Amino acid sequence: MITPRGKRLQLSHLRDLRSALPDAPCIVLHSACAEPPRLAQQLSEAAEVFRGATVYGLMPMGEAPYAGVEATEHLSVQALFPGKGLREPINSGRASFRRCTLSEIPALFVSGEIRADLLLLQVSAPDENGRMSLGVSVDYMRAVLAQDPIVVAEVNPQMPFTCGDTALLPEEVDFVINANRGPQVVCPADTDDIDLTIAGHIAGLISSGAVLQTGIGALPDLVFTELGHLYDLGIHSGVISDGVRPLIERGVVTNATKKVLPGKTVTTMAAGTRSFYDFLDRNPPSSTVTLASACFC
Repeated sequence: MITPRGKRLQLSHLRDLRSALPDAPCIVLHSACAEPPRLAQQLSEAAEVFRGATVYGLMPMGEAPYAGVEATEHLSVQALFPGKGLREPINSGRASFRRCTLSEIPALFVSGEIRADLLLLQVSAPDENGRMSLGVSVDYMRAVLAQDPIVVAEVNPQMPFTCGDTALLPEEVDFVINANRGPQVVCPADTDDIDLTIAGHIAGLISSGAVLQTGIGALPDLVFTELGHLYDLGIHSGVISDGVRPLIERGVVTNATKKVLPGKTVTTMAAGTRSFYDFLDRNPPSSTVTLASACFC
């Protein structure tokens, strides 16, 4: 099969691309809340067709059907970070965990240690110039794209068009498939009195002008609720969630003291509610939020 490149052709099913790939292809999935659910499901359905493939995922926050019992009889699943979707497969021995920091992952692709044959993305709807956005996750996708794999994009009108290094040119996408649900959301976690006490202790260690790296979950969001009295905070993080939004909107987070990308809230991915994704979508109050490659985080 000769695969036309950069044409954004409509794809019916992932199995239709098997003959365009090597015998033991390397398949990379968009990470975290941007993992494409329809393409992930199709990969699971076509696991036997893709027998011998190595599949790389990072922190899927929804289901990871390609790591199911039947699919992993044919696929070798490698987790760069486990996340909700790959934790059980790793604990059960159906998937492997490659230990590295988030900032080290792009170099695995730049060096050619991992070479992608097929990249499965979830992207925003195209803008007036035909560009689509990587949405809520950039991390190491630029390093994978630089290897020129076959790119299949699950186009999702509910994926925010975010600022930063997120725009894909039309010619960077080979095939498209329409999404059948919104991007994965992460709802605020339940908290208790112990969480509140811990958050209070952490907040007491933070002063005005501090630059913060955060995670997702109950504690980070609780800490942010305790920082409203400060000023000129900065954010330079692997991931951000709903907790940063009030501080950005109220001007508590200005990123004025940052040495790297001053004035910008920098993250490599976002994981939050539908409301938070709407906030990130071409929204002037969020224009200081920049999604960057993981090597910057």
